[in-house]
Amino acid sequence: MARRADYTRGRLVQWACRCDRKPGRVAYPLARESREFDEPIRQMLYGKAPHIYRVLFILRGNRVYVLHVRHGARRTMEPSELRFPAKDDAPS
Repeated sequence: MARRADYTRGRLVQWACRCDRKPGRVAYPLARESREFDEPIRQMLYGKAPHIYRVLFILRGNRVYVLHVRHGARRTMEPSELRFPAKDDAPS
């Protein structure tokens, strides 16, 4: 199981690096949670049924911030459950 987790983590890091290189060309849709915030939250679906996960992320400048990885069958997150990185973390 630990080997599978390492593989999954590695795939997510590869995805974030690709997304980081072309932030203006991200084709990932807005997440359901996005309507509650000023900043657009995008989602990527990861895995194969029935083990599909939603990766919730934001883009700031040329950085990708993963906010949460959540099983696709779980309910929509409440605004109080999401924590955003400080705006100062983004490159100017």
